[in-house]
Amino acid sequence: MRQQYRGNATLQLNAIYWMVALALLAGVSSCQKLADIPSLLLPSAEQSHPRVIDSSPRPDQNSVPENTSIFLEFDRAMDRRSVQDSFSLTGTSAVSGDFRWIGKRMIFETESPLSTGASYELTLRKNATDEDGKSLATPYLLSFFAGPRVDGPQVLTMEPAPNAQKAPADSHILLRFSRAMASETTENAFRLSPRVPGGITWSEDRKEMSYRPIQPLEIGQIYSVQIGAEATDQDGVPIMSAFNASFQVGQDFQSPSVLQVMESGNPEPLTDGQSGVARDSRYRIRFDEPMNYSAVQAAFSLSPTSRNVSLDGRYSWNSDFTELTFSPSRTLEPESEYRLRLGEGASDKAGNRLQEPFYLHFTVDGSAGLINSEYLQLEEARKVYPPAEMSLVANGSRLNSMSLPRPYAGSWNAVLEFEFSHNVKPGSVLPENLTISKISGPYPSSVYFESVQFLGSDEKESNVVRLEVAGLHPNLYRITLYGSRSGLRSAATSQESTWMEKTRTVYFIPEPD
Repeated sequence: MRQQYRGNATLQLNAIYWMVALALLAGVSSCQKLADIPSLLLPSAEQSHPRVIDSSPRPDQNSVPENTSIFLEFDRAMDRRSVQDSFSLTGTSAVSGDFRWIGKRMIFETESPLSTGASYELTLRKNATDEDGKSLATPYLLSFFAGPRVDGPQVLTMEPAPNAQKAPADSHILLRFSRAMASETTENAFRLSPRVPGGITWSEDRKEMSYRPIQPLEIGQIYSVQIGAEATDQDGVPIMSAFNASFQVGQDFQSPSVLQVMESGNPEPLTDGQSGVARDSRYRIRFDEPMNYSAVQAAFSLSPTSRNVSLDGRYSWNSDFTELTFSPSRTLEPESEYRLRLGEGASDKAGNRLQEPFYLHFTVDGSAGLINSEYLQLEEARKVYPPAEMSLVANGSRLNSMSLPRPYAGSWNAVLEFEFSHNVKPGSVLPENLTISKISGPYPSSVYFESVQFLGSDEKESNVVRLEVAGLHPNLYRITLYGSRSGLRSAATSQESTWMEKTRTVYFIPEPD
């Protein structure tokens, strides 16, 4: 009877519950707001969103082993694609891997263990949804680092000391670290500049590394020592920051000076304010000691006094770096004043700078100078074989249609001539100064120069360059004749020659008549 009573009571309570529920539901249509429905009959906002109920690492873990498992576990079945798209694992070291699912748990399997000492951020954005399309209420975030410690080692001291002067030429470089280092990564991170061959030894506790050059260091030279960021301790933790220091060998602290400036072809040094300097000269600057070539070139300029625009040119040095030769890339303007300048940044090999900037002003000769000191000019380009002869435009902006006789079979040969204002120096017609290449077209790229001849015209002996071109097809071709000092030059007169001011190009397409 007691069990029956209890059963009847339960039925009565259930009946009362459902009567109340039906009455409330019947009145829903008259409710103006969803809030009029008792909260007991509606799921809470928190229950309507999926949740992460477990993870690795856990939120309270600051450090994890390098081979730790990475996973997120949810309270319900999830849309796997949306979860994977919303997941990211980033850090100071790159991470890549693949996803794997076991029930409600998503596992991210990294391709390699986490990097020791690296910090990571795991993020699951709100875009992740369950199978019903409901998204996370808030993003899920984790921060952690891999390994037993995150503070990196550092260099404590160096011998010779940073910024030391008068270091002996037989010095070796000794570096002391705050803890035992991994020899392989630290040696790979070591740099000595300028480079000097040598060997590395370690102390027994791996806290001291010594680099011993096999030859004396150069007197007056400044050496830079670097330990790069790839150096690690024996736990694999990277160095706290890259180490950089320098020291100077020897006792040279005397500022260098300019002895003289010479003009090519003139046995006497130039003086400030001199006139009559040839417009196609080269300039030799002599110093009283070996110089730092890069510092001198950066501090050098040659410019018209009327405008502060430095001229381009080529630099060359003698064997002991006491003489710099500057060759301007173009001739100077006649009857114009120029200023040659070396700024205070010019230094010797010991790093000592000029005490003050060096200036030299001169005026260029107004005459034309040597017989062929004017620029070498391309006066005409033409096709001479097969007949009939035709002129070619060589301004690089016009396409030449080159008619060749029918029938077309295999490939064509053609003879082209380029006539110049001066006799051409044969040695300057090098493969890199006169080239032909296919630009576009459906036929094979088999074109080449079969022969080069030098002919004369208008009482000149070698001012015409004749080219036999083989392997032509109905393609678009380009012939390039390179200018400037290193390009095509005229034959020498009185030991001097000139060059084409600008590069010239001829574009053409062979077409059958």
